[in-house]
Amino acid sequence: MFRPFHRNFVARLQPNMEDFVHLHVHSQYSILDGQASIGNLLKKAVADGMQGMALTDHGNMMGVKEFYNEAKKAIGKAKESLKKAQEEGGSEEQIAKLQRAAAFKPILGCEMYVARRTLKDKKEKTDQVLLTLTERKTKKEIIRKISGKTVNAVHRCLKKLKKETPNFNKIFRSITADNGVEFSKLYEIGEKMGIDIYYAHPYSSWERGLNENTNRIIRRFIPKGHRIREYTKKKIEKVEFWINTMYRRSLGWKTAEECYQNELELLDAVVT
Repeated sequence: MFRPFHRNFVARLQPNMEDFVHLHVHSQYSILDGQASIGNLLKKAVADGMQGMALTDHGNMMGVKEFYNEAKKAIGKAKESLKKAQEEGGSEEQIAKLQRAAAFKPILGCEMYVARRTLKDKKEKTDQVLLTLTERKTKKEIIRKISGKTVNAVHRCLKKLKKETPNFNKIFRSITADNGVEFSKLYEIGEKMGIDIYYAHPYSSWERGLNENTNRIIRRFIPKGHRIREYTKKKIEKVEFWINTMYRRSLGWKTAEECYQNELELLDAVVT
């Protein structure tokens, strides 16, 4: 029979947050890794008496300005409170806590994967590529291998997808693409298929954040720079299946496939 933990033993297990600096923090700008707002992250770190905190969003630094401004605001507020406490003769504990808050150090960083490649490993321009489509509401992922980064290859893929997908026009209402040359005439096939076509601004990948973050998951199985022609259709289908059957907190711990099928049932009910 196990004896219950002694209270003092449990207390020793608790980390002393005043001696801790969190160097690996994701905010809402890391869509699949974190959902906490920068303001709340900073308030928690300061309230716990941390000496500092690093913002290390995955593959982007879009939260840097907000992080800097929020930290500057929190430090300024702590300095004002410290001055007031010193003038009014606050307790040593209160002053010490405010001194730590006033000395808080915001650290800017970024988490990314680094792959070692040589010129021999560089992807050939004639290699096949992956076309990925991410449904925004259910996060259902569609991955197709196409012959290359050309307008015709994209158009052929979408035409084939239309034949494979029942109620295609009800499901594909709009597509937001980047500014790659392969999407330069996407609006033409969009008009024929009744799909509204939108383009993200140049160098603004966050405007297609869900698709970009899902592409990052694909890179776990198919690293950037690897020749796509070496991956069979079956292998790519396995990657697609893994993503669509992954339980997600943002979907209430359901999978993208479950949510997608639920939406299809609702759509069928409306159509019939």
